Amino acid sequence: MNNPMFDSFMKTLTGPCMVKEGDAVLVCCSGGVDSTVLLDLFLRAAGILNLRVGVVHVDHGIRGKASREDALFVSDHCRRFGLPCYVYELGMSADEQNIEEQARTRRYAAISRCLDENGYRIAATGHTMDDQAETLVYRIIRGSGMRGLAGMDYRTDALIRPLLAFTREQVEGYANRRGIPCVEDSTNFDISLARNFIRREIIPAMKKINPGVVRSMSRFSDIARE
Repeated sequence: MNNPMFDSFMKTLTGPCMVKEGDAVLVCCSGGVDSTVLLDLFLRAAGILNLRVGVVHVDHGIRGKASREDALFVSDHCRRFGLPCYVYELGMSADEQNIEEQARTRRYAAISRCLDENGYRIAATGHTMDDQAETLVYRIIRGSGMRGLAGMDYRTDALIRPLLAFTREQVEGYANRRGIPCVEDSTNFDISLARNFIRREIIPAMKKINPGVVRSMSRFSDIARE
């Protein structure tokens, strides 16, 4: 069956992400739609490229019981496919200073530790083209230079982002067509957090001027990176 999104994913995986046949890949899965779609795509790619696929879930602990439920969702999802699932609990508190950056820093430290401890060569995240646009807006607001405006690359050392080629709308459409289950992090709706405010208020306002602003900003990041 013709599947343009999967075909494009494979080209991105073996192209700018530089994934090779037989690689050991750790899929970072929060349980949200982006990361569960990423996992589904990797499961399909595994048979073609003979990949060893594992999953890492980072439980920040900020949402208490809800955080633990998300971890259980990911663990159960992996069990259905016979995948190893590594859960790292960070025990963070919601009232910590600079919570977004703290969570990001500790999350990537846990992912790096998981790579080292379990023999994986690459970690894959579910960042989409929309995440790229939101990152650029965030950096522009903070006064970033050209290096910052290059945004996220498809590969940075052992970290790959194969969904950067797709919009969030494409990812959600894929999930709906394949009936992929997911969970929603309630903190995604908290617009007191800078990135959520950009996602829910600023980007929609920009779309009123240019409905294709997400793709435009993705092209801008490509140009800045070059």
